[in-house]
Amino acid sequence: IANLRGRAPEDRAEVLLAHLRRLLAMTLGFPADKAIDPRDDFGDLGMDSLSAVEFTHHIEASLALTLSDTVFEHHTLQQLVAYLLAVLSRDEAPAGRNAA
Repeated sequence: IANLRGRAPEDRAEVLLAHLRRLLAMTLGFPADKAIDPRDDFGDLGMDSLSAVEFTHHIEASLALTLSDTVFEHHTLQQLVAYLLAVLSRDEAPAGRNAA
């Protein structure tokens, strides 16, 4: 996933979704190849508050980001991918780009 930032924007969502699926499966104790629908609610998959914190830590470590309550605010992989893509894009914006 280290090369996510170097990917073309149209490829990022697919790469990030696959990465988050692996992290989610690992966190919840699912087989690595379990097909997790990106629209499935984390709670319906068996995630509780402890596993949500663990999942967030895995995301932070793998993407070199600091997040706050991400899984609690974004309840599906689909929502989480959209949010993280926005965060990564914002982090890549040249300094001063949004300056008034």
